[in-house]
Amino acid sequence: MELRMTKTQRIALLALALGGAVLALVLAKPDEQQSRTETTVGGAPTTSTGKAKQAPATTTKTSKTTKTTPTKQEPVTAYIRLRGGEPLGGPRLISTRVGDRVAIAVRSKLDDQVHVHGYGVRRDVGGGKIVLVRFTARIPGVFEIELERTGVLIARLEVRP
Repeated sequence: MELRMTKTQRIALLALALGGAVLALVLAKPDEQQSRTETTVGGAPTTSTGKAKQAPATTTKTSKTTKTTPTKQEPVTAYIRLRGGEPLGGPRLISTRVGDRVAIAVRSKLDDQVHVHGYGVRRDVGGGKIVLVRFTARIPGVFEIELERTGVLIARLEVRP
């Protein structure tokens, strides 16, 4: 018996594989300096990050001086996928420290706006596309990240001193 895939099934399988690869690139950056754990709090996934990874400094030598320029550290990352306007697995807890860069990838088919309260960061999301919300955590505290138009909580941002 021979099983055949339709063109639509092949495209769907390819799209699924590509989506998995993109997710792996966004989330999986293992490093000895950075410990990442996935747990749940009240049924919702959480992301906690140890010390943020920082790339080695760049050293430039000229005939008379040596200049060392530190490079940017890797951001704390989270991926939030929405289905029917709700975060899959419930609202996330994203934990970071003051001074860390944060990158949150959000994907939704429904048009809305991601709003990081306390930071005034807003990004339009929708059409099934991934929007990347980036900023530096400068204010300690716990902040809601929600869909602005519907008021749905998609994550909480915990910024430790």
